[in-house]
Amino acid sequence: MRVFERPNVDSLIVAWREAGRCCYSEQRWVRAQASAAGICALSGNAFVAGQMVFKPLHINPAPVNHDACIAECSVPHLPEFAEAPID
Repeated sequence: MRVFERPNVDSLIVAWREAGRCCYSEQRWVRAQASAAGICALSGNAFVAGQMVFKPLHINPAPVNHDACIAECSVPHLPEFAEAPID
C-alpha cells in the first residue's frame, strides 16, 4: 500500500495491491469515524471505535478491500488542506 496524496481534508488517494486478490492504482479513500476498533492497514497500529479513519470509497460493486481502514493519525506527513475563504 502507498498513500499518494491528500487532495482535501476528507480524502486520500491510495495504491493498494494484494497479490491474487486486488489491485487499485488510484483508489479514493474517504474520512469517517471508525464504527468499531480495528488495525490500521498502513501502520499496523490499533485504533478505537470513534477514532477518525479513512476507508475506501464505497462504490457498486464494493471494492475487495472495503473493510480496510487507515487511522488518520498514521498519515501526519500529508498536509490537511483547509477550505479557502470565499470572497
